[in-house]
Amino acid sequence: ENEAEFAPIFASVGNISKAMEIINGAKGEIAEKYGECSAQYAELLKNEGKTYIFANNLAEAEKKLVKCLETEYLLPENGGKSSGEISIILGDAFRKAGDMKKAMSYYSKVSKDGMSPDYPAACYGMAKCCFEGGNTLLAKEYFIKAKDAMENTGEYENKMYSDTTWTLGKICEKEKNLTDAERYCNISICTRRLLGDKSVSYLNDLVRLANIMKKNGNKAEAINAYNEAASGILSIKGENEEYAKLITKMAKLNV
Repeated sequence: ENEAEFAPIFASVGNISKAMEIINGAKGEIAEKYGECSAQYAELLKNEGKTYIFANNLAEAEKKLVKCLETEYLLPENGGKSSGEISIILGDAFRKAGDMKKAMSYYSKVSKDGMSPDYPAACYGMAKCCFEGGNTLLAKEYFIKAKDAMENTGEYENKMYSDTTWTLGKICEKEKNLTDAERYCNISICTRRLLGDKSVSYLNDLVRLANIMKKNGNKAEAINAYNEAASGILSIKGENEEYAKLITKMAKLNV
């Protein structure tokens, strides 16, 4: 019965048939052993809903996840304990599918409770909806709420925090507020460095940060950022044109 939690993992790598085989195998066993009105069956429904998301069947995913919540609310000891988590799961799924209205409706259920552990993710999701929809001003408000919530709880050493601060930096750069742009982008880069990110994407963003530092007249900081990016590119790609350009940029700043 515990195998059901592995179904979304198989689905996430494209093995939908194996995931559904696990779900269907566990469903009868759990229903017989605990009944359909049980915490175990609710958990199965949650995993089934997650599996359907990876299978790009949002209609069925929504049915299973809503049924999971309905089951939890029938249990005195549960009381809908997964409501925040499920709202975020469905919000993310509908946002990625392009249904911003439905995504916002799920995120807003959680964003009303500032004490919810899922509150930062709800604000982040709402920010992404607004940003992707072109409403930069409202997106900025929600990104700041997400950032502040993560900092207040001490849960900020994660990808969501680095993405939040990086996007805030990009928004500030467009607003010609280079001081805040540098601050936010620097926070994002430091977080990603802490997380061990050594990807090409990280190195490219490091160069973008260095460019902002250069515009702000912070030469020493810009040189350090260019140098880290150059070292990373050298180890990944060797002495190519990109590497040479960074060396030239550092040389000019040292003059």
